[in-house]
Amino acid sequence: MLALAALALFGGGCDGGEPEVVAEVAADDALLVFGTALGADLGGVFDVVTVGADAAYFRTGEASDEAGCTVVRGYEAATVTWTREVDCVRVSESSPRRAVYGRTQRFQCLDDAGAPRPEYTLASSVDLTLVEGYGTSRTSLLSHGLDEVAGRFRLDDVRLTVATVNGDYSRSAADTLTAIAGNPRRALRYGLTLTFDDVTIARNELGRHTRFTGGRISGSVSGTVLAAGRDGRFTGSRTFSHPVVVTFDGSDWGTAQIGSTTRRIDTQTGRVEGLE
Repeated sequence: MLALAALALFGGGCDGGEPEVVAEVAADDALLVFGTALGADLGGVFDVVTVGADAAYFRTGEASDEAGCTVVRGYEAATVTWTREVDCVRVSESSPRRAVYGRTQRFQCLDDAGAPRPEYTLASSVDLTLVEGYGTSRTSLLSHGLDEVAGRFRLDDVRLTVATVNGDYSRSAADTLTAIAGNPRRALRYGLTLTFDDVTIARNELGRHTRFTGGRISGSVSGTVLAAGRDGRFTGSRTFSHPVVVTFDGSDWGTAQIGSTTRRIDTQTGRVEGLE
């Protein structure tokens, strides 16, 4: 999600110095990286919040988790809090997309009066904390390595067809993008913060909250970017900072805007429309 303006700062180094990077491609670089932070299959934030919504009606011990994940749950009676530790390997059969990631989450189920309850089935709201995580992923255009991730969310109306999410999410990572459209390989190190404002998630035909139908995610992304010179070495560090906005229209896609560039991102796979 990085820096259209920052990438565009690479000058036209015809003598083998810093290569020119086209501004339009720089904006698309930003959106490709943003896809890894969102896509559920890549361990993005959409995976985190949909699991929180599902916690209200999948009881511990049931086979409620997606294929490719190993899940360990625990319960602390003193705080009426559940812990979920998950380790996943996700491989696409139709593309080179692959992700290996893990997350530790804590959540507390609340009844209609706001009191903590141990039973998922009696919850109307869920307080969810993303404690920590690790992960790597790869697509045809990007290699991603997660440094840190954290988040706190409140999910309301989880027993209804449509749940509502509010909260904050932060993430830092280092990504490498392949050379495309005449641009060199780029190395990006960045951090992002996101705020969920009344984001709504509807149940799918299997009864799970997976379809994002409304609301808004806003935040910012900032960091440094380097481009590979003709000798293959990364040089010419530039800094960047940009606002981020994502909106939803009820489909399986979110519309992401970074700077003046807008593209749709698949909420499940993290794929950016028109680029992958």
